[in-house]
Amino acid sequence: MKTAISIPNPLFEIIEDYARREKVSRSEVFVRAVKEFFLKHKNKKLLDQLNEVYSQSEPSESQLRQVSRSYAGKKLAQHSSW
Repeated sequence: MKTAISIPNPLFEIIEDYARREKVSRSEVFVRAVKEFFLKHKNKKLLDQLNEVYSQSEPSESQLRQVSRSYAGKKLAQHSSW
């Protein structure tokens, strides 16, 4: 598929230089760049989703203290009944 885009001259020069050094066409530079862009976007979206899940399921510090106190209290009660 052919397409036409407009880019600033300084960016065009960077692309030209990169293509020359890597011995690839400008089209290949754009294909690589677009693939990387969407891969990063996909990875960020996945990371955001994981962060959302973990933030919802992670107990708060006060909840952890409360559970710890309850556990410690039960253990002390077990030992004091000897």
